[in-house]
Parts: sequence; structure tokens; C-alpha cells
Amino acid sequence: MVNPDAGSDDRPDLPERVVVEEMSETVELADAFRDLVAGGASVIGVVGGDGSTGCAAGVAADLDVALWPIPGGTLNHFSRALRVETFDDAIQALETGHTRRVDLGDAGGVPFVNNASIGMYGDLVRHRERLEDRLPVGKWMCAGLATVRTVASACALSIEIDGRSERVFMVFVGNNRYDGIGQGTRRRLDEGLLDVVVLCAPRKLPRLTLMALAATGRFTRSRFVKRTSQAQVRVRVAESTSLAFDGEARPITGEVLFRSREAALRVVAPSTDS
Repeated sequence: MVNPDAGSDDRPDLPERVVVEEMSETVELADAFRDLVAGGASVIGVVGGDGSTGCAAGVAADLDVALWPIPGGTLNHFSRALRVETFDDAIQALETGHTRRVDLGDAGGVPFVNNASIGMYGDLVRHRERLEDRLPVGKWMCAGLATVRTVASACALSIEIDGRSERVFMVFVGNNRYDGIGQGTRRRLDEGLLDVVVLCAPRKLPRLTLMALAATGRFTRSRFVKRTSQAQVRVRVAESTSLAFDGEARPITGEVLFRSREAALRVVAPSTDS
């Protein structure tokens, strides 16, 4: 399945035995993947970014078929974590036929391969998407402008996290542990754990400090950050906010259970020993 709106204009030279279909704007993406499996596909391949890949991963895990990620978006964090960085890497992985089990994140029924979050990060994604629609500049420029705008207007949220009351700017949940928050690398994708990072919002945290943390990517080194690794985390929000997942976003209210679906996803990817 090819996403024509993904960040790259390149298309892979695929083997003849691979059936290629382009995404239709009139069909829900998850339904299109389910139709492929119903039609006999034993492997779901997707050329697109992390959002398309995450949707395909949810269907693949539910129907117990393999996911073949082909990098074709702007960032491709998940395929890079699998050591599939180019079209050639993806084709080589398919030709060798090697598959392995990795974890899949779940946010209240929404699958994610990289991370999900509430609060400030979700607002950043929403601002970035609006800028991409309005400005004739690249995604990286839009992301930078969105970061400045988001931090400047960030509001604290009152939440309960595993029954504990907190005021936060953001709750970030990674599918396995990151070196940084949504940046850097993940050494493992099969530990069955979530990387839970809470950016607290005490009243003494100045706005300039928050902007400096965002600009330098030093959230994890701040005393305002709480970080744990756990199999699941339950978050209840008192007001409407955004749930961001793999570069996508949707509004949420109430309770969200973030959990690791350990070894739920079978992927076509190089062996970790190779």
C-alpha cells in the first residue's frame, strides 16, 4: 500500500510478486489494510510515514499477519529502529524472508509504533499540520515554527496518572525506551515496556525555562521531568486535549490506558544479530 501524501516522492522498484495499491482518499486506511488481508495477503507492506505504518501495524497485529515497513515518509522512525533505512534495505529484508516479533504500543485502542502523548506534544503536531497546509515551506521548517508557537502558548493540564494527581505540560509514552523524548534511538523494541515521561508544570516553572528545554531537547535532564519504564500507565484528563500518536493527532477527553502489547507485531526486518 502506497501513501501518495508521504514525505518522499520516490517509489521502490518492487519484486513482481508484490501487488501494489495506492491509497484511496475515499477509504479508511485501516479498512483498506483489512481488505488486503481478506483478499489473501499474508504480509502487509506500506510505503509511507510513521502514521501510515502505525495504522498498518495495528491491523497486522490484530489479524496476525506480518508487517513490511518500507520507508517513504519524512522521518521513518520505526523503520529506522528496525534497521530498514532505505528501499533497498526493505527489499533485501523481504527477499531473505526474515521476520521477528516486536512490541506495539496502544493508547486506548489506538495503535502506535513510536510514541503517543497528551498535552503539549499533541498541540505541536496540530500546529505543524496547520502550518503545512498554509505555508509553502518544508516539514522541518513547519515543525520548528510549530515548536515555538506551541511552547509560547502551552497551558498546564490537570491530570491523574495511575491515580496520582499532577499538573503537567505533557505526558509522553514511548513504545520501548528512547535515548531522548521522541528523538534519538531505541536499542530494543521487544522489552514489553513503555517509556513514560511526564513534564510537570509547577507554578514556579518560568515560560523561558520551558522554551529553553524545548529548544535544546534537554527535557529528560530537567528536575521538572519524571521518567519511568512500565508495562502500562493510566491517564485521566479533566479537560479536552490532544492525543498525538506517530505524527498524527486527535482530540480526547476522560481516561486513556496506555499499554505495551508485548511481541504483538511480526515485522519483516533484518535480524538483530545480522
